[in-house]
Amino acid sequence: MRLSTDESRDEELALDTIAAAAAAGVTVFDTARAYARRRLSLGTNETLVARALRRCGADHGARIVTKGGMARAAGGWIPDGRAKTIRADCEASLAALGGMAIDTT
Repeated sequence: MRLSTDESRDEELALDTIAAAAAAGVTVFDTARAYARRRLSLGTNETLVARALRRCGADHGARIVTKGGMARAAGGWIPDGRAKTIRADCEASLAALGGMAIDTT
């Protein structure tokens, strides 16, 4: 999360960190559409994770775990477990991941 939300984030360092994790044998990467600095940049972390995994060649063996079912209202997150929200969140996550699969196991 902090790889894309921290004030002093360094995108190259974030990409290298994810690549180092993959090289060390990490296969499960936990992200979320909500891991973004602003509402307009939702999906930033998912995009970063997918780009890093593709860049280092670990995209085929990676398992992506993400979260949804939250709505942003009045500056805060509130639970929204309606089916249409969950579906929309999943579709947005798939788009941010550039088609990489979301693990469902």
